Amino acid sequence: MFKNLLKIFLTLLLVIIVVVLFKYFHLNHYLSIQGFNQYSDNIIQFQIAKPYVFIMGYFIVYILTLTLCLPGTVILDVVAGFLFGVYWGAI
Repeated sequence: MFKNLLKIFLTLLLVIIVVVLFKYFHLNHYLSIQGFNQYSDNIIQFQIAKPYVFIMGYFIVYILTLTLCLPGTVILDVVAGFLFGVYWGAI
């Protein structure tokens, strides 16, 4: 019983921390079309300079965004097609 309550509490705590960080750092600005247009050159340069770090970072952000139901998953889908191409972006 105690282990189940501890798991629920830790999960809730993690969700609250992520939502607070999302609001504090204004990540909704970065997860929008306007944010992508503003930072697209920097994103492409980072993708070219460190492709493996970029791919892992993208997947981690995408999984967290999907798991926590944060806004921006549709934008991340479109960005994946733009950055990785149609075939790899769809995968």
